[in-house]
Amino acid sequence: MSQLESCPYESCHVSGTLQRVLGHTRHAHDPNLLPGDFISRHSLQRCPHCSKWFLKLGQHMSQCRKRQSFPVSGQRSSAPADTSAPSPPSPSLRNASSTVVPTMVSEPQDLSQPTSSISALNPESTAWRFIRDLPVQSILEATPPRVVQTINSSVKARFQDCCAIALKKIQDNPDDVSAWKLLFLIPRMLLRPMVRGGKNGLRDVKLAYEKFLSWQWEDLVKLQGLPTKRASYGSEEARIAAALRLVRCGELSRASKVLTSTGLAESSAETTAKLALKHPRRSTTIIREATPHHESINLTRSILFDVIRRSPRGSGTGPSGWRFEHLKVLIENDFTADCLFSACTAIAHGILPEIATKLLSSSRLIAIPKPNGDVRPIAIGECIRRVTSRAICVQMKNSFASFFCPIQHGVSTENGSELIIHHIELMLEHNPDWIVLKSDVKNAFNSINRHHLLNELRQSFPELYNYASQMYGGFNSLVFMEGGTAVAISSEEGIHQGDPLGPALFATAIHPILRDLQERFQEIHILAYLDDVFLLGHPDKTLEAFQNLKDMFLSGSLSVSDSKCEIFSPSDRSVRVFFV
Repeated sequence: MSQLESCPYESCHVSGTLQRVLGHTRHAHDPNLLPGDFISRHSLQRCPHCSKWFLKLGQHMSQCRKRQSFPVSGQRSSAPADTSAPSPPSPSLRNASSTVVPTMVSEPQDLSQPTSSISALNPESTAWRFIRDLPVQSILEATPPRVVQTINSSVKARFQDCCAIALKKIQDNPDDVSAWKLLFLIPRMLLRPMVRGGKNGLRDVKLAYEKFLSWQWEDLVKLQGLPTKRASYGSEEARIAAALRLVRCGELSRASKVLTSTGLAESSAETTAKLALKHPRRSTTIIREATPHHESINLTRSILFDVIRRSPRGSGTGPSGWRFEHLKVLIENDFTADCLFSACTAIAHGILPEIATKLLSSSRLIAIPKPNGDVRPIAIGECIRRVTSRAICVQMKNSFASFFCPIQHGVSTENGSELIIHHIELMLEHNPDWIVLKSDVKNAFNSINRHHLLNELRQSFPELYNYASQMYGGFNSLVFMEGGTAVAISSEEGIHQGDPLGPALFATAIHPILRDLQERFQEIHILAYLDDVFLLGHPDKTLEAFQNLKDMFLSGSLSVSDSKCEIFSPSDRSVRVFFV
């Protein structure tokens, strides 16, 4: 097995076989600055034409002559190449700047120089400047890119190297906005589907990675997504295509659900208007009071990586295009795995800069049609945020279960809906004069008051306050594709349906209401599955408790839909009384 080498350049953490490290140095670094001890240790030879270092010059020399059109061998100097130590920088470079520009920096040494001079001096600085100056709003409003699901095995190592550039800077400084921007843009830059197949397509893919590692980022960033090829929303053809994609991923149960579903709502202006109505404007100002970092939840590395490994294949992408399959590639390498864990820890601690928060809290919006003609909004968030939320849920499972028991069965309770059904059946069997009343809240998840939610979270789960206030303290951008155009909808209240931590946050917001109601009406059995609340008891007391519940829900900006509430009486099982 080949011995692993590390990149000899200072502050660069790429590692691998010697051939891989040499290839990286040729693409990403100045050959004039290659350390002499590294050259002598491996007996490297330098090409007299392109000045790059190789283990053997034989094959490269012929390719180099063909590509760069050097003079024929009879006219070329016969002086042997100096293969013992690196050549000093050229006089022009020495005169351009008195200091050597180090690798892995985000700003050029002299910003007063013209862009062309900076590019000639340090392409890396120019690349970071381009990312820094890219408006965040243009990134958020861009068409979500189509990306490959599986990364070709021949470029996995290069993909890890590219991601390491952004993740290492985030690990060193979580406040680095440019690094978060670059991480958000990597799928758009590197993971687009091949335009042509075979060797030519693979060559195009490898060329994109070469451009990335040589800091030609401006050529790779395309904020206009490729035209979609999927069938019309909600059609049988679209459901079959989606099911086939899941079958190829091995997700058979999900594929069967797709075939029997109603599909997605039509992508039209009417659907956009319905979605906008589902996201009310903010009624109160939220002043975020972050808690100290040591009081925030500390992610467990093994749990986070287990969540990534177990994440479903073929899941939808957020606005950036990141998929769970891409994160699985990153944790195959120890260095990128460490950096990814540091990035997720920064997210969980709620210490991101404002621009990074805007990017990670954005979501791609889809609409599920309801039988009454309305739509249900589902927000598909960024993968790195979703795995962080899911890891938090796993770590907090026991805490959630003990806190919500015995009222709330929608969080950290296995078979919660079955438990509620069996409890109701048992109590009605022994008390046939009782009734069960099921309440229904209008647009519950999207309407809950965030100010009320964060206050309750600070009291009940202070370790989650920083994370939740970071994601829900501001306005979130939800991108919906209306035809081929990306339309941004502002989310100012409520919790995103699609956030793995969303059910726990919603249950935390309404739990004090249900707990107080239970204390007032101790003879009433109160059972909840998230926003579905069941009241069980004597008819008079049950109706009185229901009226109190409606008034108490108003404190969280929740409104009960009387027309959808339902009463069942075991004395006459054929009767269901609806409020009109």
